[in-house]
Amino acid sequence: MTPAPENSSLSQPLKKQRTGAATREPTQWIATQETRLAPRREPSRTDIPLSFTLPTHPVHEDGLTPPPLRQPVPLPPRDTPIMRDSQLPLAMYDHEDFTGLPTCVVNNPHRCLTAQGAPPAELRPEAKVFTEALCPYPHVPTFKFFGNVDPAQKAGIQAKAATVLALVIHGGGQRFIAKSPEKTAEIRTFIQSLKFVPPPELDPQAPAPPQGDDASMHDDETEDGELRTHDAPEPHAAAVVPDPDATIPVKVYAPVINKPNEKNRFGQPWTYFVDLPPTATLLREYLLWQKVFAVHATLSFSVYPIVQEQQPWTIMVLSGPPDAVEDTKEARHAVLAQVKQTMWADKYFCYFVARLAAKSWGITGSMAELVKATTDTLDATVVMAEDPANGRATAPAFLITGRPPSDDKDAYARWVSYYTAPGVYWVDCIYQLKVNALVVECKLCKDTTHCARECPLVLVPGWQGPSAADIYQPAQGTPRAADEPGAQELEQQARNIWQEAPRRGSPRGGRGGRGGMRGGHGNGRMGGRGGRGGQRR
Repeated sequence: MTPAPENSSLSQPLKKQRTGAATREPTQWIATQETRLAPRREPSRTDIPLSFTLPTHPVHEDGLTPPPLRQPVPLPPRDTPIMRDSQLPLAMYDHEDFTGLPTCVVNNPHRCLTAQGAPPAELRPEAKVFTEALCPYPHVPTFKFFGNVDPAQKAGIQAKAATVLALVIHGGGQRFIAKSPEKTAEIRTFIQSLKFVPPPELDPQAPAPPQGDDASMHDDETEDGELRTHDAPEPHAAAVVPDPDATIPVKVYAPVINKPNEKNRFGQPWTYFVDLPPTATLLREYLLWQKVFAVHATLSFSVYPIVQEQQPWTIMVLSGPPDAVEDTKEARHAVLAQVKQTMWADKYFCYFVARLAAKSWGITGSMAELVKATTDTLDATVVMAEDPANGRATAPAFLITGRPPSDDKDAYARWVSYYTAPGVYWVDCIYQLKVNALVVECKLCKDTTHCARECPLVLVPGWQGPSAADIYQPAQGTPRAADEPGAQELEQQARNIWQEAPRRGSPRGGRGGRGGMRGGHGNGRMGGRGGRGGQRR
């Protein structure tokens, strides 16, 4: 019988395990890697001794004990204190209560008027070539005077702010500056034509007052009974009477555009600067008293001093479906209630506003009281807003206004950002109102409480300045009456400034017209896009 073959796997002898130096190699390799990687795991030790003066570090008597590698430091202070919900205005006041609101209406700069009080001097009749009437005074903050102005010119004007006045052109913008370079001389001529009737005490042709007996020339007796003679006063030099017909040297500076943009017709800058001599105090006072001067359609402006900032009261524009924007008391209060409820629940807003109101307004009270005082100035009005894409389509919208807690530009911007941060506001959980989807800004007077179609200046009796028909396309406004003096000439001049489109084939190029057959395209930046020509290339 043949024996069965042995299993090869069982017949082979087992391998002998390694011993000795071969067994120690992996262990030594691991130890070597641990030593090499140790500096990466531990912070590098420095020879510079750490500070022993920290209040939280224990001080040893010998002073030689090395400090620990990690020294405890105090926690940084909090930006806002810890507030409970019970301390917020929303938990203490009713946001739907509008009794006696809004407050601080008399402080609203958007409701100011011109020619307040007695005039500083009487203007000569031949100088009254402008609309001399009581007008609304558009509010324009100081920082907008220098919008898109070259920084070098801005620094030069600010250095002479004591004698320089800002003239905001009605309907001004980059198109106005580019199309009418002669306005600098025209403004200077108009200001120099403002001459006043001299007062009686300075009129050289006025009769001298009657000379009576001067009591100072008589002798009187002293307490001792002696006669005392008063010497006649020495004659004073003749008073220098200014010549009423003298021409005041006035300098007018046109703004230098920092970043030109031909497509932005009404974009900044739109402010001219007038430099008056220090002796022209009467002229300066009259310009700041009358404030608004409307000479004709293309020469109309408002005068402002370059003084400390006063921020506008406009906050945001809320627009939505037509049914959501109603000019009723109930609809306005519903929108304001939603805005106040959102702001009163924001802890960061409450702390920020309360701190500014206590500092700028000088009022005291709890945080909830200070926040309520600022939000009590909120008001909502229904205005016509424009589409920022084309500036033509209009729709009713809610304009939210209120008194800023500070006149600082950065603080004002941050204050507005709290209101616009939600993006939308819901009214009765039905209508959604979008924040700043439409814009409200007058292209005529530059105020931010209305558009040019609702500008109150054009409603002033005898208004001679531009109207909405002048600065908008002719189809969107009412043209001037044909029987007005110089109506055709002024209308043509206004059309050249505001309505005339750039010529085709200008250095900026443009799209060509259509011909009889398909043509080719032009080449290069100078030629623009070619039109359709008569033959196919």
